[in-house]
Amino acid sequence: MKLYRFLKKLENPDYVSSGLPYLLNFMMCFSLSEYGRYVKHTLNKKYPGKFILLLPSRSAGDVFYLKQRFEELLQIAKINNYILVLDDAGCFRAAKSMGYDNVVPVSMVKQKALLIYQRTNFCKNTDISDCYPWCMFDLKSGKNSDKYTAPELYTDTEPQTETARKTVIISPYENSMSVQGYPLLPSDFWVNLARELTKRGYFVYTNCSGNAKEPVIDGTEQIFPEISKIRETVEKAGGCIMMRSGFTDYSSQTSTRKVVLYPVKDCLNIWSVYRTLDVPNCIEIIYENRLDDYSSLIQEICDYIEEGKVENT
Repeated sequence: MKLYRFLKKLENPDYVSSGLPYLLNFMMCFSLSEYGRYVKHTLNKKYPGKFILLLPSRSAGDVFYLKQRFEELLQIAKINNYILVLDDAGCFRAAKSMGYDNVVPVSMVKQKALLIYQRTNFCKNTDISDCYPWCMFDLKSGKNSDKYTAPELYTDTEPQTETARKTVIISPYENSMSVQGYPLLPSDFWVNLARELTKRGYFVYTNCSGNAKEPVIDGTEQIFPEISKIRETVEKAGGCIMMRSGFTDYSSQTSTRKVVLYPVKDCLNIWSVYRTLDVPNCIEIIYENRLDDYSSLIQEICDYIEEGKVENT
């Protein structure tokens, strides 16, 4: 909503301490908190006696990371009777696909309101908790634990065919970075990338919904696997080139050669796939200084997909 985006800008330190912006920001937070109180009351009536776990995220990747230790952390927190409240779009689909129980989808506005309410009441003994920090455990350190088991999203015993090895999936769409205003690669980049891959003998597919916001890249065919089938689908391909997104999290453990693209170094520092897991056959590339001329970037990516090595990342 335009009004919400405007009010969020008022949280900038340059404005928040001054009179009118401070008042508007206070009114927004107070109003959201009161709306969150109402949403929580509604959930309590519909699900009496249930503890509310809130996952305030729009990234399906966060649903993936939460799953890693979810049951163990529920035991530690001594929470048995609960509902998991999350975004009614991609996060809900991801949660259902991964086998979560007691999932309740709500709109993003209700998510924000519940989060503000929870934060203003976190010192009190309430039946609502933000479980987003549960996604942040160090999975690298914990993977050798007897209690840690990575979720099996699929079972696939079919050998990779020669046709599959000559298939490359491109995934040009994401949510997190564009929402924050980072520069994205233009559609021309993806068209030229697909063209170069085709020239080298690859069959190229675009991972997308095919709607107006996520059109199929020219010269490619559409592919749009269910979340539970992403790993299986990417595993069969010879390569996968993607903007950093939830799709990356679900495909990270495949043996396929993978290229993950980031607009700036800050994004790489925050969202690097290597921060939480050991990822095979993957390079990460920052494209910030290559937007004016991305021809060398295309060659670098294609060389890695074809030869499995690259000079600069």
